[in-house]
Amino acid sequence: MSVEYMQFLEAELAKLQKKVQHNAEEKFSNENSLKKSIKPILTYFNNKLKAFFDLDRKRIHKYDDFYKTSELKPYSLKLKKNVNIKKIEICHVIANFRIGGSSQLVSDIIELTSDVYNHFVITRYQPVPPMYQNVEVFEFPNNNSTINFSSVFRKRKVDLIHVHFFSDVVTKHVDWDWYHSFFLSISSLNIPIIQNVNVPIQPYLSNKVNRYIYVSKYVENNFGFSTRSISQVIYPGSDFNLFTGESNLSSKVIGLVYRLDFDKLNDASIDPLILAAKKLPDYTFHIIGDGKLKHIFMNKVIEAGVSNQFHFFGYVSYNDLPSYFKQFCLFVAPIFRESFGSVVPFAMKLGIPVVGYNTGALREIVKNQSLLVKTGESELLSNLIVDVVSNFNLMQSISHFNKEISINEFSRERMVHLYRLLYDEFI
Repeated sequence: MSVEYMQFLEAELAKLQKKVQHNAEEKFSNENSLKKSIKPILTYFNNKLKAFFDLDRKRIHKYDDFYKTSELKPYSLKLKKNVNIKKIEICHVIANFRIGGSSQLVSDIIELTSDVYNHFVITRYQPVPPMYQNVEVFEFPNNNSTINFSSVFRKRKVDLIHVHFFSDVVTKHVDWDWYHSFFLSISSLNIPIIQNVNVPIQPYLSNKVNRYIYVSKYVENNFGFSTRSISQVIYPGSDFNLFTGESNLSSKVIGLVYRLDFDKLNDASIDPLILAAKKLPDYTFHIIGDGKLKHIFMNKVIEAGVSNQFHFFGYVSYNDLPSYFKQFCLFVAPIFRESFGSVVPFAMKLGIPVVGYNTGALREIVKNQSLLVKTGESELLSNLIVDVVSNFNLMQSISHFNKEISINEFSRERMVHLYRLLYDEFI
């Protein structure tokens, strides 16, 4: 069924409902005959629309197998007792609610403000089984879901809309269309809107947005030039109650933890680790994450003759991440595109030194230019890896600095405090 046909059905249904509403008294003698006459027609159109949306839902859930959602342990939100008698309701709008930094940001805000606000989520894609539990989620996979979006806001009183705008490399045009459809659907509503810009792209510009939130100064400075008068930066926070203890700086295990897709990495991201492995034959390299790049990385490791030094773990659930991090003596960030990257503060909180490419917001987080090299310079980054792990005193110094910075600037509590102030400003 084409989008045009679906739009035709929606238009015809709307016309029919309007016609019935205005001419009911003239055409039907009583309410019962009206219901009997219109019911088969409404049922026909509603079934056609349902079939269209079900087809879209089946189409988008092909990603469930790709992301191995059935193998991951879902995160169950720990909600507080809501003591606010006003029952303030906040709607979070996000293109996908699968594992990742933006979804975790939504989860953190909901958890730590659930004593004051009620929350629910609207998304284009929620994996089956869901990655996040104990939260109300509405899934609208179609980019022309204007009627469906509106139905949610007709049924409940929403005090604030928090849009989490980002675009997946694979589905970026579809994501933009979906957000565009959402903004069209709420154009007549008088509800305050906050828009988070969570990746290095321009925001969705709309005069309905009251405040733009950028996850780093890098994103604001490079993509938020048209919103400066109503924008601010709030760093994503990490749950440091989960990331407790310290890593073993003597472990001889070097780690990389990312979604292995083209949004932050590319096929050359594994190169500096391969080069470092050849220079450090007694070290092992743990690659945590999954995606389209995984098999590319694995093949390159085999071709380089260092496969015995590499271990690919696939996706790891959020609660299990600390046990993997604690095995690292060094974290490598060979990224080519970055807005923030919550895995870096994870590592820093555990006292793990971080090295990588001087890309995006990474310099804001690491705060030490000597630990970063020019983006794409694999040989330079491999040399830096060797230099750092060969100097234990330097590693200890970096470890102490990282723990202090992460607690002061990147804690979940600090982030949520700033969002509470922001919400209160508009509610």
